[in-house]
Amino acid sequence: MTRADVRGDSGTSFRLRGSQTELAGPRGSNQEIQIVIPVSYSIKDATALLGLGRTTIYKLLEQGRLTRIKVGARTLIPASDVHALLIPEPA
Repeated sequence: MTRADVRGDSGTSFRLRGSQTELAGPRGSNQEIQIVIPVSYSIKDATALLGLGRTTIYKLLEQGRLTRIKVGARTLIPASDVHALLIPEPA
């Protein structure tokens, strides 16, 4: 995440930069907002984030373009792998 605007429920806007995980609330308040950045995604989450089908995700895993992490019966994909798919390859 490089930079984004976030609008809170109360209409207060905040600016995010870099990989900040804590932000101050509206000026004059002691409120803090915590942002959780996942380190891995389930197959279901990866399909939703990338807009791809399950079959395509499994093909990317087979091709080695995504890393498979097995935790018990669950299959997780590192967030860095998912984000790397969004970066265009040089021509």
